[in-house]
Amino acid sequence: MEPHNKHRTRKASGTLKKRKRNSARSRLYLPNIAALIEAGQITVGVISNAWCIGATADDGHNTLAMLVRGERETLVELLTRLDKAIAKAQNEGIITDEINTP
Repeated sequence: MEPHNKHRTRKASGTLKKRKRNSARSRLYLPNIAALIEAGQITVGVISNAWCIGATADDGHNTLAMLVRGERETLVELLTRLDKAIAKAQNEGIITDEINTP
């Protein structure tokens, strides 16, 4: 018989304890994306001309980053990479472009 709540296990004392999981409830800290969307935008979705899932960021005037989601990459991982790529563009002037690769 399967337990009522699969995410709970028993302590040595026999009482139930909840197993910690990496869930959507955990806080995601993306300061560069948060600052960028005040004046610019990010887009996450299918990039039709490249036939891939990707994420782009622009400041309203210039593209800062264009990323392609890896085969096993989660959305959280993609957004974290996008946040770092935005910082790299703003601080070092280096634009990350994984879509229009030579």
